[in-house]
Amino acid sequence: LSAFQIGNQFREREAFERFPFARNMRQSRQIGRFLEAVYQSMFGEVAPFDTGDRFDDVKPWLLIAKPAEFAFQIRRIWSVLRRSKSVATIGLIQINEDEVALARLRTALEAEGISLAAIWAPTDDQGRMITTSVERIKGLEYDACIVIGLDDTERASLNFTKNRAYVALSRACRRIVMLCEEFPTALQAVRRDLFEIVQTDV
Repeated sequence: LSAFQIGNQFREREAFERFPFARNMRQSRQIGRFLEAVYQSMFGEVAPFDTGDRFDDVKPWLLIAKPAEFAFQIRRIWSVLRRSKSVATIGLIQINEDEVALARLRTALEAEGISLAAIWAPTDDQGRMITTSVERIKGLEYDACIVIGLDDTERASLNFTKNRAYVALSRACRRIVMLCEEFPTALQAVRRDLFEIVQTDV
């Protein structure tokens, strides 16, 4: 009975209480704040973690480009990230596992001169770009992630697609670049000061 009385006190309380499970200490403050907002936008709930403040880095980027330009834009991003002293691992993460689309993109990336790890390989010890999907990298993290497929997240009727999108975004510790054909619905409710928007015009 005493447990029910305590529960009733919480139920009747009008103020909203947050009970985060943990403090996010593995990602930059900028990525943590962005992920909090994305979580709330996607799932309509307060994120189950608080943003850590262990270190700062640049804000996440939303790069809007035509699909035919993706390989060229990824090469530019790759070239910049490889020169960063704080970025050792770079993963290109496909939200929906589409082997045909990824194989086509890999061919275009190799034509751009990018050295790639084996398809779907979650890690690489030779400094090559990892090209994989969400299902194969759960629990892993990279210094930088290039995420593709966020455009399709809101078109899917099932919530697992949103879960996959969130997992992809949460794999990055220091840098996130979201490469999209158009401004994704999943980010439209996220505060614009939490990420940079770049529209390319090649």
